[in-house]
Amino acid sequence: MKRASVRVGQKNISISESLISWYEGNPDRLSQTSIGHLREIRESGTIATDGHKKSYEKALDEYEASIGTR
Repeated sequence: MKRASVRVGQKNISISESLISWYEGNPDRLSQTSIGHLREIRESGTIATDGHKKSYEKALDEYEASIGTR
């Protein structure tokens, strides 16, 4: 599985390919771990080392809207 590394404070967080699967219409493949990591990225204000932070934030916003948590 491809993973993207994102620096948040003193640690690196990896986001799995489940996010890509979610974009492709498989929301059940977005794990709770990935959701938690996405929230950390959004709240930290850090920049993803792979340049996709905004995509992660958009995916998280859309995911949370779809399950009614925002």
